[in-house]
Amino acid sequence: MREKYLKKLRKLLKQDKFSKLKSFFKKYDVNVNEILDEKQNTALHIACKYGHDAIALLLIKRGAGCLASNADGNLPLHLACKFALRNRHAYTDLVLPLMKNCRRSLDVRNSQGVTPRELLSEIKDQLQGQFHEDDSTSCESEIEEEDWREKLAHEVQGEDMFAAYENDYQYEGRVPNTYDNWADSMNKQYHRKHNQPHFASTRKRSRFSGEDKNDKKPKISDEKKEEFAKKLQEEYKKKKEKEKNEQSKEARKIYDLKCKAMFGPLRHKDHLHYKDIPWPFATKNCSAESVTSFLFADLAPASSGYKDYLRQQQIRWHPDRFMQKCRERLVEADLEKIVSTVKDVSQILNALSDKS
Repeated sequence: MREKYLKKLRKLLKQDKFSKLKSFFKKYDVNVNEILDEKQNTALHIACKYGHDAIALLLIKRGAGCLASNADGNLPLHLACKFALRNRHAYTDLVLPLMKNCRRSLDVRNSQGVTPRELLSEIKDQLQGQFHEDDSTSCESEIEEEDWREKLAHEVQGEDMFAAYENDYQYEGRVPNTYDNWADSMNKQYHRKHNQPHFASTRKRSRFSGEDKNDKKPKISDEKKEEFAKKLQEEYKKKKEKEKNEQSKEARKIYDLKCKAMFGPLRHKDHLHYKDIPWPFATKNCSAESVTSFLFADLAPASSGYKDYLRQQQIRWHPDRFMQKCRERLVEADLEKIVSTVKDVSQILNALSDKS
């Protein structure tokens, strides 16, 4: 029975059956870090070996370890880089997500003494060679502009995708992703796009015959530069707003789960210190601004969702109800501070209710 289960899982991974794999995860209690074959490959190893980027991201989200090594000492990133050497698109679709999730894997050597960082250097050299490979082929500036817009959108989409993994890796010397840093990077790519020969793409492109191969590309006008800068800023604002909303939803989801565990019928009997209570604010001290931004950042004040959720919070943090459910577990040393904060939260929520 178990061998049949493992065989089915390996088949779904190898054949890139993303939807069926999600259903498989719902049906079975799958350990995503389990060894699946005689080569000691995990599910993430198999997904990376075959270049199945969507499945790899799904596995990472479900807790797949990026530092697991197979019988050859290869990490998933080793296999992803090897696939990217044969398939250029895998660099952005597969390799980058793995790097963002676990930077520590970059310098881990396999049995042959090769690190993912060294394989990445090969990929970089290969991409640069392809970039200059076809000097004679050129496309209309409109097509290049369309490609650039597509790349810009892909960059924004990619950063949104990886936002969920930002807290999973840390490394020294990391540059904060400010607007200036991001815009500067994208601006440099834009200028390279317009001032260097266009490299051959795996995508099918329109070609125009009779074009002089020695024609120089027109210089970018100041007006176009300004338009591009505005576009960058708009895209960045949208990206950060979406990222903020997603983070708010996730934080609130965790908060609600902790509250249910603390207030629910199956609540544990352990003593509660001030720090053990899932307060509805992320700052050190309670304030109207901190409570509002934590609980309602992505909810419009006039919406029914806002009013319903506000009502739930009023009930949850009513001082009498709180004491009824938690009084016996509160540590005496923190009792005064806890009661005071509960009252503050309740007053803030009541004030918000009066305004709505």
